[in-house]
Amino acid sequence: MRKAAAVAMLLLSAVAAFAADTDRIVADARRAFEAGKFKDAAAKYLQAAATPDLPADQVADLTLQSAWASYIGGDVAASREALKKAFIARPDMEVLPEFYSQDFSNLAGAVKSQTAPAPKADLEELKRGARERLAGGLAQDVVYDLKRVH
Repeated sequence: MRKAAAVAMLLLSAVAAFAADTDRIVADARRAFEAGKFKDAAAKYLQAAATPDLPADQVADLTLQSAWASYIGGDVAASREALKKAFIARPDMEVLPEFYSQDFSNLAGAVKSQTAPAPKADLEELKRGARERLAGGLAQDVVYDLKRVH
C-alpha cells in the first residue's frame, strides 16, 4: 500500500511539474508574440502543445495560437501545419474572423476541409491489451494507454 502511495505521489509531482513548465512556456510565447517575434511565439506554442498528457482541447488551442503567430509572421506553410494539428486535436473547432481575420479564417476553413479526423480507437483491443498488461503487473502502461485514447 505504501509503495502504491509513493508511486501516486511521484506521478502527481511529475504532472504538477509538467503543468508549471507548460504555463511558463505559454507565458514566454505570449511575451514573444507581443514583442513581434512571431516565429519564436509559434515555436513556443507548439512546444507547449507537445506536453505529454495535455487535454486535446488545450492542444488544439495552443496549436491554433501557433498557427496565428505563424500567419501573422508571414509563414503560411507553418500556419497550415499548425492548423492541421489543431483540427486533428479538435475536429469541431471553428476559427471565427471576429477573433482573428477573415483571411486566416478562410485558411483555417480550407485546412479543416482537407484534414481527416483521427481514427477511432479500437476499444475491444484496448481492453484486451489492458487485461494482459494488468496480469503482467504493468499497471502504469495501462494508465498511459488509457490517457492516450481519452
